[in-house]
Amino acid sequence: MLVVKDKDYVANKMLSFKTLTLAPIDIKLIDKNLLNKEETIWINNYHSMVYKEISTKVTLNIRDWLKKACKKI
Repeated sequence: MLVVKDKDYVANKMLSFKTLTLAPIDIKLIDKNLLNKEETIWINNYHSMVYKEISTKVTLNIRDWLKKACKKI
């Protein structure tokens, strides 16, 4: 993670985080019953971003694996 100035930094003087590395989270290791709605949405949004950013830069075989690894929970 990288600390960056938020889009509204001038008005609010807030900082935010930017993800530097992208990798799917192994959902087999997650007990979905322990997640609340916001956490589930965060994981699904993160996986969507991972797939969008990485899928165009890998071979078809890896893209197929990545699609399965980034499926919604």
